[in-house]
Amino acid sequence: MMEAKIYNSQEWRELPRDGECVVSFLFGERAGPCHGLIDRHHVNPPDERSVQVCHRHHPMLESARRRLFGEPRWKSCPHIHRTREARESCERRLNRDLVAA
Repeated sequence: MMEAKIYNSQEWRELPRDGECVVSFLFGERAGPCHGLIDRHHVNPPDERSVQVCHRHHPMLESARRRLFGEPRWKSCPHIHRTREARESCERRLNRDLVAA
């Protein structure tokens, strides 16, 4: 997991955010229209490289990155629970492999 201080540094805030969304560049119309502010997304933390991506396409880029690098995804509980603690407990059981890693 990345440390929050990377995003709060002056250097990080001053990186340019005026280019083209990388998802739109790669996939064109199939990705849909860009929307929102341009974000900087780390390609492979803690590597310093980052790309520019619009707010709408940021989740798509993160999903593609996880799939390319073979990173497992946190599974959400499909059940209805009476308490938040019960839901969290259920999700921990679903994600035993991730929690143990």
